[in-house]
This record gives sequence, structure tokens and C-alpha cells, in this order.
Amino acid sequence: MAEDFDEHPRFGEAVSRGYIMVKGEKVNLMRDVVAGVYYLPHDGERYDYYCPSCHVDHWPDAEDEAVGYDYELRREVRLHDLDERGRLLLERGKCVYCGEDAPYMLLSVRELEADEALSSGGQARTTA
Repeated sequence: MAEDFDEHPRFGEAVSRGYIMVKGEKVNLMRDVVAGVYYLPHDGERYDYYCPSCHVDHWPDAEDEAVGYDYELRREVRLHDLDERGRLLLERGKCVYCGEDAPYMLLSVRELEADEALSSGGQARTTA
């Protein structure tokens, strides 16, 4: 399955095909991404997403290698590294890099914090 993606390493081509490969399995974009929020937590702190405006997407290198990804643009959201502007953008469903709408691939700050707290065994921070 990963061989498919080696032929089409850019996400835009995956969108036209209607699926991406994650850990060797197909993820149907229309059913699994748009109908719900799709993200991959990693180490309890990195939240990966795809921005349709600036075409930034990434998940950890180990998984990239496992499924044959070789992206030119690699970004990840580290919740504790976001400044207030970044948090506001994320909470409003906008890309923290280009500021454009990316609502179907982003989680709200509250959801990220809740997930981060659960994975670390601590309490979630609240935002105003």
C-alpha cells in the first residue's frame, strides 16, 4: 500500500485520489477526515494537520518512513510552543502558519489541551 504514496508524495494528489496512507492503512479523506477531525497525536504533545491553503502537513519522521512519505513541507503543532496569536488562530480553525481557514483539519485549543492532559495524566489548562 505504501508504494502508492511513493508515486504521489504530495498531499494534493492524495486529495484527488480520496485517501492517504497512515501506518500502512488507507484513510478515506471524505469519510474519515472531513466527516470528523483527523489528527495524529504523537508523544502527547505534537498535533499534526493539513492546511489546504499553504499545503503544510506533516507527521513524525518514523511514520513518514513507514508509509513512504517524503514531503518538502513539514510542520507540526506543539501546543505548549504556541503563542497567544497561534492559539487564537488554532481555536478559530485557522492555520497557525498562514492564517487561512483550515477548519476540517484542526482541533480546537480546548480539545488539544484535554487530550494533552489525558496523555500526560495531568489537568487540562483552560483558555479564556
